[in-house]
Amino acid sequence: SMVCTGARVQTCTSCATPVANAESGVVRYTNLRLDTAAKGYTLAFNTSALRVVSDPFQVVHSPPALLVLTAISQTTPADQPLATQPTVTLVDLFGNPVLDETVHAGVSAAPG
Repeated sequence: SMVCTGARVQTCTSCATPVANAESGVVRYTNLRLDTAAKGYTLAFNTSALRVVSDPFQVVHSPPALLVLTAISQTTPADQPLATQPTVTLVDLFGNPVLDETVHAGVSAAPG
């Protein structure tokens, strides 16, 4: 079996083939995937009598996919800071925060 450990200890539920048989002494895994960006993951492979663990590695975020906006003030006096300042989080398809990206703010006025 295969276990992915690190920032979030878990069995490899997102792996397409967590168990594979050796062919000519070689086991090939296909489509192994970790969806949570974090440092310190290791891969552990074992048989009934043997075990090997990879060196730690990092899973980085996927490309940006969504901007998540917190609620902001509905009414704010002119020339005053918003009572509730907005927070925008840029995330990938798996909800991992995307780092080192610039988010531009803009304002538009509703008619009336």
